[in-house]
Amino acid sequence: MNRHGWLLALLTACAPATSQAPSAPEGASLVVTLEPSHDVPTGVRMEVSNPNAGAVSFCPYQTPFEGAMDDIFEVRTPDGVELPFRGPILERAACEPDEWFPVQPGRFHTAEADLTHGYPVQPGQVYMVRYRGSAVAGLPPSDWLDITIE
Repeated sequence: MNRHGWLLALLTACAPATSQAPSAPEGASLVVTLEPSHDVPTGVRMEVSNPNAGAVSFCPYQTPFEGAMDDIFEVRTPDGVELPFRGPILERAACEPDEWFPVQPGRFHTAEADLTHGYPVQPGQVYMVRYRGSAVAGLPPSDWLDITIE
């Protein structure tokens, strides 16, 4: 093998793995919405719904479904200042095929996240929050949610 072939083989072997979603209908995507948590005064509830005719799956990585926080939300004050994320940043391998969450047509999955587990939110303050979206999870960003932290 010549030097260029060896280098190409090395780069291919070292390339990061990418998540591959199970098959979904062409052009199908899921919808992400946020609302204030009913159970956690400093939390948000994330809903992933499927308006498509066929099942569509998403990876729980970089979502509240994973159970661990990452910098998955954009949290801003009313004057537009973004709050810094102060929690752990997770480095993960690609989502395995059996880890993908299927969402059947017309159905949804929900999970909650406590914003105090990564963002310096203060009681009595109003914030604008949105899910950033994730290529790893296969999810688009959400619309903005105005939330008052209690």
